[in-house]
Amino acid sequence: MDEFVQRCVCPASLAITFAFVDDVERLPAWVIGVSAFTHAGGPNQGVGSQWQMRIAFGPVKRRVPMRCTEWIDNELIVMRSTSGRELRIEFGFTAVTATETAVDIVVGYPRPEGAAERAVAAKLESLATIALGRVATRLRDCVAQEYSRAPRADGPSATVFDGAGQANRTELGPTGERDGQ
Repeated sequence: MDEFVQRCVCPASLAITFAFVDDVERLPAWVIGVSAFTHAGGPNQGVGSQWQMRIAFGPVKRRVPMRCTEWIDNELIVMRSTSGRELRIEFGFTAVTATETAVDIVVGYPRPEGAAERAVAAKLESLATIALGRVATRLRDCVAQEYSRAPRADGPSATVFDGAGQANRTELGPTGERDGQ
């Protein structure tokens, strides 16, 4: 099996980042080419949960049944296709700081068979690398947007005075800026 690997650093805590990715029905918002990711059986999350992924790349549209095969809270999510050629999607999570989380995205796919498949795969590899980089960027941006809305009762806050001298308590964002409140 060959792999594409991409790392992104999300500007949110480990718990928020993991919860965002673990809500797999959100995948179409940040994974290029995925038009739907719907529950198809088993538990709603974790090992044994089953999903139907719809992929659309130009004129090619496919449904890929997936099953979660590994799930460790705040550490790892692994999904594998259950029919057709094997596809593996893995998300590994590491806290960088209290407000930054590294996510390693790994897409495993079968080695091309035959000369024709190898020739096509060689041409598509650079496109797939670019696409996975865009997926990582979109994940980072979506998590940042989610983080800006998440309540942080135990997180940093500040008292900001408006022009009339009124004190307003506000939450600070991941880099110390005021959230849009």
